[in-house]
Amino acid sequence: MSRNVYTVPLDTDLEQMLISAERYACGRRTYIVGDTTSYLISLLPHMSVWCLDVLKNDMREQAEYADRLGADVWGHACDKEKWDKFIAALDKEIERRVKSRQ
Repeated sequence: MSRNVYTVPLDTDLEQMLISAERYACGRRTYIVGDTTSYLISLLPHMSVWCLDVLKNDMREQAEYADRLGADVWGHACDKEKWDKFIAALDKEIERRVKSRQ
């Protein structure tokens, strides 16, 4: 999905909905992980630092959970690739923000 989906200003309420969508997808309660992660990736540059931090913590907790269980918590193999892409984009956006403050 390469379209620009940013059409409304992000506020705390909308960011909370985006976090909810990410957590829902992480819990494998959706079969549209690719759509969810692609949509979130397109919005990363517009999210608040708070929202980015929450998403980063969620990804870290999922990875730690998987390590403790010795299990794959990311869903199917294709989902893992999508989550890896999301995590890479999230890290890149956080890094960009850190660099812009220096």
